[in-house]
Amino acid sequence: ALLMESPPEGIEAVEVYNLYYSGCKLEQHYTWWKNNESNYQLFRHDEKGREKIENLLETLNSKGDHFKFDKDFVIVNSQLLKYQGNAENIIIPEGVIDISHTAFEDNNTLRAVVFPSTLKTVGVYSFANCTNLSEVTMNDNFESIGICAFEDCDNLTEIELPASLKEICASAFSRKTILRYNGTAPEVIEYIKAHHPNPDF
Repeated sequence: ALLMESPPEGIEAVEVYNLYYSGCKLEQHYTWWKNNESNYQLFRHDEKGREKIENLLETLNSKGDHFKFDKDFVIVNSQLLKYQGNAENIIIPEGVIDISHTAFEDNNTLRAVVFPSTLKTVGVYSFANCTNLSEVTMNDNFESIGICAFEDCDNLTEIELPASLKEICASAFSRKTILRYNGTAPEVIEYIKAHHPNPDF
């Protein structure tokens, strides 16, 4: 777990992220201290718990850039942990370096996504089973695609991979996806030849 060095003034909740996004498959849990067990139960069960937690998160936002929260994106230390919106077309905010595993998994509304210039890596299952995703625009600094990152994205028929890409892990894309790549990384070239035959190779 990643802990802040000290609890911001007025923060009483523990595991705010866990409570607010219960059910997410993330292993990272960003934890805050609590005053007593009753506060934990209050946020967990009270009908107004969501509003209370949102107020706490707003307080966190005012304390610095280590935690950013809005209606759509949860970003901690430059890592996009979860997308909570329902837009068909999204632009991931600048400053995000890593998209965490399962951040967009099973999002069947998403159709197009644009990566920021700062993004380096996409984690395991990050866009898996986004069945309507058909367009992904990567940046010129992007380097790594995790295991099954775009698995079962069958509408993603073709994608342009940047020359900066250094790594594609197993089952990163549906086998139906044509991968275009003009870079020189041997691992990427061999992966494409083995799993995604196309006229470029």
